[in-house]
Amino acid sequence: MSFDSVNTHNKFQKILIIDDNLFILNLVKNILRSPDAIISTTLSGEEGYELACIQRPDVILLDRRLGDISGSEILHMIKTNPETSKIPVAMISSDDNDRHILQSLGMGAADYIVKPFNAKTLVSKVKRLISGDIQHAQGFYFV
Repeated sequence: MSFDSVNTHNKFQKILIIDDNLFILNLVKNILRSPDAIISTTLSGEEGYELACIQRPDVILLDRRLGDISGSEILHMIKTNPETSKIPVAMISSDDNDRHILQSLGMGAADYIVKPFNAKTLVSKVKRLISGDIQHAQGFYFV
């Protein structure tokens, strides 16, 4: 995968993946691997928040259920911090409950990706989030 089409400033795209499942973490990292991307990963929500504050990634992929702190709490921390509030966050979860999806989107998540996911869909959503096309990233249309 290449981020050339969204890499308008000739810089690397920074992606942060926060998931406490090592298999999913490595799967997502391998799907998004690109010469144009710097991918950071962590199994810990608290460490993920610290990395978000330090690295200021272009996009964060955040598991909704983490072992140390819930993804919703991390999302809230990211969105209420003025230094990280503009970073698009996509929640990733095997829970496709409409209430949880709408809750995450209402808390400021830019997208909600349900596991198992299609690799092409994941790449497309991440590219849209990095490019700033958040309106079309969600796949939800509100009238």
